[in-house]
Amino acid sequence: LLTRSSDLEMIRFNVKRPDGKRNFSAAIAWLTSGNDIANYGKIPQNFDLFVYENNSDNVDGIDDEHLIASSKSPNNSFERVSLPPTDAQYLTFRIVLTSEDSRSENFRQVVLGFDVASTN
Repeated sequence: LLTRSSDLEMIRFNVKRPDGKRNFSAAIAWLTSGNDIANYGKIPQNFDLFVYENNSDNVDGIDDEHLIASSKSPNNSFERVSLPPTDAQYLTFRIVLTSEDSRSENFRQVVLGFDVASTN
């Protein structure tokens, strides 16, 4: 499921869909501490967010056929997706590190926030 050999899957987890809820939005944001932005003029890490429909609590039982949303935007500190209506029992989230500057003070470290909310 990783699209490039340099990508590094950081986190994969399920959220059980609440009964009666079908429409969701999800977002991740990450913090950069220290002097990275001042030193290099950019955010040193980039993550992408992928969301899959899943009728099992098995986080490994997903494939590209069940991908329902993704956010792949470079050079920012957040990703946000609005999901299409779903009746799947679980939403499986994958957070993938797609680039990282090895000079970063925070190399291979991240403070990551996540939220998912029903829009109905």
